[in-house]
Amino acid sequence: MKVQSGYRYRVYEPVEYDLPAWWPLEYRFMWSSDWLQLREDTLRLKRGYCWNGADNFPDYDWIIVPSAVHDGFLQVLQDYVDRGYDQDFLDEYKALIDRWFSELAQDRAPLWRKWFTKAQLFMGVNKMSKLVPGSQAKDHRIREYI
Repeated sequence: MKVQSGYRYRVYEPVEYDLPAWWPLEYRFMWSSDWLQLREDTLRLKRGYCWNGADNFPDYDWIIVPSAVHDGFLQVLQDYVDRGYDQDFLDEYKALIDRWFSELAQDRAPLWRKWFTKAQLFMGVNKMSKLVPGSQAKDHRIREYI
């Protein structure tokens, strides 16, 4: 039995997000699962994709999309971890994921929160997540029980 736990949000219509122009060519891959599809230029969240929102951050309306993109990429990252990719590659890929999350959230934040939110996002994604035991990417994979 495959179990998804801890999810609060679900995609009801497929949606695609263009990777930012600054995303390095050497980190653009084709990857697919039942819920996600990564192309060289886009991330597609398929119908039925679920995620739990932003960890350690209130789920304001402007943080929902960035948290979906971030969690989706963490599932991709976990696949690379499982396949034994080089740690330097994994660290750089995680940094790219965190940077995009921060930019997406910053772009969507209300004007009055822009500066304060930037500091919060940097601390939450780049500093606080390193203090959490275990693998953040591993926590986002679907678990299978027999």
